[in-house]
Amino acid sequence: MLKTQVQSEHLPRFSKDTDGKTVIVSLDTTTYIKLLIKANITDKAFWPSGMERVADALARIRQIESDCIAHNGEFDWEKLPEAFQDEYDGLCLLLDELQDDRKVNF
Repeated sequence: MLKTQVQSEHLPRFSKDTDGKTVIVSLDTTTYIKLLIKANITDKAFWPSGMERVADALARIRQIESDCIAHNGEFDWEKLPEAFQDEYDGLCLLLDELQDDRKVNF
């Protein structure tokens, strides 16, 4: 079973059918974004409209990490070429800002 922990100030809302079975789970946008990032979902179909660039950013981050691991046996930011360090930092900053409950405006 996949275990994912996403911390948020907002709890999910569960809607149940007449038998008490959960049929819908509602998340606020920030929590949903956190879940997508934590699960490494880069398929744009799962991202809110207008946020496709974030799926691309997440995919690029994972590609940089993967290439570094393939080349060095592990991910080590300091072993990245300077241009990739800057790109990686900028993309990570974007993802961090989108996960900040205090700053997200869609």
